[in-house]
Amino acid sequence: MVENQDQQMIKTRLAWMLLPPLLLSAGICRAQLASIEAIDQGLRRKAEAGLFSGAVLIAKGDTILLDKGYGSASYPQGPVNGPETVFRIGSLTKQFTAAAILKLRDDGKLSLEDPICQYMRPCPSGWSGIRVSQLLNHTSGIPSYTAAPGYAQMKGNAVAASSLLALVESLPLEFEPGSGFDYSDSGYALLGWIVERVSGVSYAEYLKASILDPLSLLHTGYGNPPTPGASASGYVGEAGSLRPAQSADASVAFSSAGMYSTTDDLGQWVRALTGGRVISSRSQTEMFTPGPEDFGYGWIIPKNVWPRTYLHLGEIAGFESAIFVLPDLGVTSVVLSNIQGTDADAIAAANALAGAYAEFEGAYALAAPKVTLRVFIKGKTLTAQVPRRTTLPLDYVSGDAFVSLRDTPSELRVRFKRDASGQVIGVELQQFGKLYSGIKP
Repeated sequence: MVENQDQQMIKTRLAWMLLPPLLLSAGICRAQLASIEAIDQGLRRKAEAGLFSGAVLIAKGDTILLDKGYGSASYPQGPVNGPETVFRIGSLTKQFTAAAILKLRDDGKLSLEDPICQYMRPCPSGWSGIRVSQLLNHTSGIPSYTAAPGYAQMKGNAVAASSLLALVESLPLEFEPGSGFDYSDSGYALLGWIVERVSGVSYAEYLKASILDPLSLLHTGYGNPPTPGASASGYVGEAGSLRPAQSADASVAFSSAGMYSTTDDLGQWVRALTGGRVISSRSQTEMFTPGPEDFGYGWIIPKNVWPRTYLHLGEIAGFESAIFVLPDLGVTSVVLSNIQGTDADAIAAANALAGAYAEFEGAYALAAPKVTLRVFIKGKTLTAQVPRRTTLPLDYVSGDAFVSLRDTPSELRVRFKRDASGQVIGVELQQFGKLYSGIKP
């Protein structure tokens, strides 16, 4: 849940291609540090300065590049954060809720075109034209209950889903269903309600039995996180100091933002979801197809971004979370923070970039001409440079292939070479009809 945040704010924060990079590539080159090492050092410095506290995962395929915690689970002298520290994940919950609905559809229990009033008795008359699919992609027109009068007074208490929906049942729709877009926590609360009506068990029970237990996501669940020690406490940074965040019972966030997890579990979740072990291929395609304002089902899929990217953010009660997935490169970047206001989204975006391209960085000795080609991440792209020549941004093509079409008189094609173990050991360049080869010394 991104509390009381309007559509424009959501769009701004989710436009990850415009996010500032965490690292300055020139600094990386001067220090001759790999990007992953630089990220680790940068996060340690931020943690020491009180600017970040949480856990970070960067994975490429089955290789874990960084899996580490920073700062404390509770201040001033609590246990150190780590890969198994439990954090509230806010609106990352939405991807689990969407998967639950799609799984029920795969099992023949509902249709995405069902009217939502089929599952509500009584149902507000203005909601009669709303379909399940419109809840999934925020096109229902139902106002978000987190912006409704009376919500702030509920936050610290356990409440029923019906009480959340009562905040908006009498309000007019913001637009005709399907004709507009507005990010709505109400829609995802209704989806959790539908999961319970269709499955015959609670939202928490359905998630556990149908998704979490089969995937061995042992530290993930719906509800208030487990006892202190295993779980982080949430804080808000103010004027160089921390204060405990206002408590928010998980039931107030419900199926929109009421879950908790760890970086390790979320990495496993992404591998299972994108690997076809959660929902059908049909449902997976629908989940990751961008609709209005780049929203799929429980994920944001920015259009016209390459490599293809799936992402979402969360913010609740002193916690921030972000997940970025580059499916064509097998990259997963997860950031969970227990200090609200630490820009988890910017960190996760930069980490995804490093996860995608760090293995290509280095110095390659070209046989002819006898020069060294340096490859490094600059800004948001992989970049190549030979001595006394301009830097050339490399655009990703596929696999280990890149191309440079900017700042060069002729197209430069670049393909990295690997050894039998999969390690990058060399490079091939093709330009002006000639082929050049180089190896890492």
